[in-house]
Amino acid sequence: MSYFRSLQKYKTVVPSFWTDQSLFIRDGFIMGFTIEMIFLYTNMYDSFVRKATLKCLEQKRYFDYKLKEKKKLDEIRENKKKRIQEIQQMLGKDPPGESIPDPKVE
Repeated sequence: MSYFRSLQKYKTVVPSFWTDQSLFIRDGFIMGFTIEMIFLYTNMYDSFVRKATLKCLEQKRYFDYKLKEKKKLDEIRENKKKRIQEIQQMLGKDPPGESIPDPKVE
């Protein structure tokens, strides 16, 4: 005999929350079991895992690509700064920023 049938037999008042909750739990188990069986027997589970894995790998590959591109751009920027400094030294000019006097020193 179930818990709720025994309550009905002894005329115990049960709030509607408990009866609704028991139906919700029962239906949840039924739907969960059904969906799990569909996934297992139709091999959908493997395909979803495979798709998720491929998506994760694709995102990782994209982030690695962006990191490599950023490193290349930083290297180009550094080379450009060095080249500008070399040209300025060849021309006998001070690099920008060094020829400006400090306003605090008088």
